[in-house]
Amino acid sequence: MLSKEMRYMNLSDSLVHQLLDKMPVARFAVTRSDGRAEAMPIVFSRVGNQIFSPIDGKPKKTADLERLRHVGKTPESTLLLDSYQKDWSKLWWLRLDVRAGVCTSSHGDWCEAVDRLREKYPQYRSIPLFKGTPTMIVMNWNRAHSWAFNGIDGIRSWLSDTAEQ
Repeated sequence: MLSKEMRYMNLSDSLVHQLLDKMPVARFAVTRSDGRAEAMPIVFSRVGNQIFSPIDGKPKKTADLERLRHVGKTPESTLLLDSYQKDWSKLWWLRLDVRAGVCTSSHGDWCEAVDRLREKYPQYRSIPLFKGTPTMIVMNWNRAHSWAFNGIDGIRSWLSDTAEQ
């Protein structure tokens, strides 16, 4: 059994960037107006130290989503990436404390974020990248927490495995 010190670790920004670039989905948690947490899976891209998630054309009732209102009222949120495997020695997670906001095409990194989303998700060739007025949630992280059953070697192994796919 590994010691607690080996499992919890501080990841370099470079390693966090690699995980963000490779991970296809994350869980974004916001605080609702009634104080309860609400988490949802999201797609996203990274530009520098910012993370962008589009309000895209996947089926939904409206582009006027509650999560946008929640972010507007309480920008402090959480982004969780995790890898679950039957082989528990390959488990890891990364939790980012983020400050989220809503942005439109006037954002300075908008075009690069759109390009990266289209590159990361070929599904956007047939599904509209935006629903309604082009809008994204933009997140800036201020703290990263991580854990891996096999420490940093486990995370590097996962990155290596995804590079081969």
